[in-house]
Amino acid sequence: MRHGRVALFYPEGSAMKADDPLRLEILKLLLQVVWADDEVQKEERDFVERFAGEMGTADLASSLKNAAALQAYLAGESPLPAPNLMLLREHRDQVIATAKALIRADAKIGAEEDEVLDTIREMLQG
Repeated sequence: MRHGRVALFYPEGSAMKADDPLRLEILKLLLQVVWADDEVQKEERDFVERFAGEMGTADLASSLKNAAALQAYLAGESPLPAPNLMLLREHRDQVIATAKALIRADAKIGAEEDEVLDTIREMLQG
């Protein structure tokens, strides 16, 4: 099932504002996830681009919202930014739900992606 808006993947009642700092940190984490198997599939790229596209412009003009920077991350041309795990821990269920949705985006769930999801769960136990 395809959804036009990534926000549909968030747990019930947990929608974020477009310019929420949490969204930027989740985006950073999603970039880590898409590279788990050393390649970015078209469906994964589309998911990340939709997620980034829903971000507001307030306070994010120089962040990952910048299309050229996002494309560089997706192409493997720039080192990936580290997400703020403290903030992500506060929203563990939402973060895991979004990461799962991304992993399912290409309908090819590999061992590497399963391992990344397990690692995310462990990191967010904090």
